[in-house]
Amino acid sequence: MQYLVLATIFILIGFLARSSIRPLYLFGGTLAFFYFTGLIGTESLLQNFVNEGLVTLVLLLLISTVLENTIFIRQNSSALFSKNRYRFSLLKVSSVTSFFSAFLNNTAMVAIMMSVIRRQKGIVSSKFLLPLSYAAILGGTVTLIGTSTNLIVNSFVIGEGMPPLGMFDFAPIGIVLVLGGLVYMLLFSKKLLPEIKTDESEDQRSFFIEAKINTESSLIGKSVKENGFRNMRELFLAEIVRNDRLISPVTPSEIIEEGDILVFAGNIHDIEELKSFDGLSIFEEKSRVLGSNLVEAIVSHKSILIGQKIKEAGFRSKFNAAVVAVRRGSKPLRGKIGLIRIEAGDQMILSVGQDFKNRDNLENNFYLISNINQNRFLSVRDSIIAITLFVSAILVSALGFVSLFKSMLMVMMVYIALKWTRLRQLRHHLPFELIVVIGSALGIAEVLISSGAAAILVDFITMLFHDMGNYGYLVAIYLLTLILTEMVTNNAAAALMFPIAYTTAQSHGIDTMPFIMAVAYGASASFITPYSYQTNLMVYSAGRYRFSDYVRYGVPMSIVYSTIVLIMLPIVFPM
Repeated sequence: MQYLVLATIFILIGFLARSSIRPLYLFGGTLAFFYFTGLIGTESLLQNFVNEGLVTLVLLLLISTVLENTIFIRQNSSALFSKNRYRFSLLKVSSVTSFFSAFLNNTAMVAIMMSVIRRQKGIVSSKFLLPLSYAAILGGTVTLIGTSTNLIVNSFVIGEGMPPLGMFDFAPIGIVLVLGGLVYMLLFSKKLLPEIKTDESEDQRSFFIEAKINTESSLIGKSVKENGFRNMRELFLAEIVRNDRLISPVTPSEIIEEGDILVFAGNIHDIEELKSFDGLSIFEEKSRVLGSNLVEAIVSHKSILIGQKIKEAGFRSKFNAAVVAVRRGSKPLRGKIGLIRIEAGDQMILSVGQDFKNRDNLENNFYLISNINQNRFLSVRDSIIAITLFVSAILVSALGFVSLFKSMLMVMMVYIALKWTRLRQLRHHLPFELIVVIGSALGIAEVLISSGAAAILVDFITMLFHDMGNYGYLVAIYLLTLILTEMVTNNAAAALMFPIAYTTAQSHGIDTMPFIMAVAYGASASFITPYSYQTNLMVYSAGRYRFSDYVRYGVPMSIVYSTIVLIMLPIVFPM
């Protein structure tokens, strides 16, 4: 039975690393398999989904949706940038992001700061966006609530009957990680990051916009030059798709025919210019009024749309929206927009309907970046009260007066009572997939330990690192977690490595705390690929980065990060 469990876990890891199947189904399916084979009982299975750590994580994520609507960051954003002083501006942006990411949802923090960065004139966005993501990751390592990874690890700790982790147990190492990361970024960002765009207008030029020549258009039979397509202010006619044949480049003498698909590259904010041409309809636009209802969105790594063609994905029925433009990092997209297969990280401009903001599936499929008028910002007074309540709850919990769960529950109840959020909004934001993944992972961890499968892996680690002693085992756990987090996701890595780390410590009679923290820090070390962490994915297309940019800039950061962790772990958490 041990080897059956191990085989199932390796298959799970393989699918997580290489498959487009959502973790929701992979973790849920694995737990169901263990349940039906009798490896976990009904009571234990259900208990994992009401784990105190898991419920606390859900409460914090819901509370963060209220805190995101406070106005202080947006109002004071311009003060973060100093003209012609790149490193000073980077220091301020990264420091602010790290600080707030220690207490707030770092995905929301990065979305806010992305909009701030891209509104600034005279700066190179690509020099700020990847450091922004890294600063959010580093800030999340400072506190228990800084990242979902820490809270997931805490869920496992509680599940094993241990006292929950403290709010600032992570701080001694986390603060040094932030300082070390900031020093690295200040020294090497200017040299290692690409210099791609200079302002927001130029940043929009690579959007891929498609329009069709209608049957009775007056454009038919005239050349590109005669129709004025060569005199457009912010848009450029890059390609024509005619009967599945691609015409590129397009010459000024090319005659426009009925049914032609015209592919433009340009500034999405000037898409209204296309409406001045008779008989030219924007892709799937129909009767929508463009310009006033455009939303910029990035496809989430957990989106159900991944792998589907745009025209088959059902944007209208699922989201009451239509795709009018798309781009993918620095890669040129060619051909008909409807035939493009969606990938995680694709940046889209959506023309949305009135109830777009009320759709339940937005958060699982997109990171919404700009023109998101669905949130009502709190007033200055309400913002102060909301933040004060949250900070007070954290302090009360840190001082041991009440548990983090109770303090966050009280804050949530006050927010609802003051009508800063509503039950309908909370339902929209409820992280159902995360609940299923973590609840399932807790059950899988229980099976790994109880079946003896984890002990087999521990024996293998012991054989390889025996000569290095207890510290060697700690290094092995950390490095395995780090490698796994780059292959899958940070939460999946933490979930899979915790039972192995816990069993390793117990089998050698070592304090479990350094091994638990090695998993937490290792799972947060997501620097080398755009797909290993959601904030890396969010800045991928916005910064026009290539995969190689993450490797060139992320590998040294990972080395700095890992060196600090491996030096400080046995000092802060003695074995």
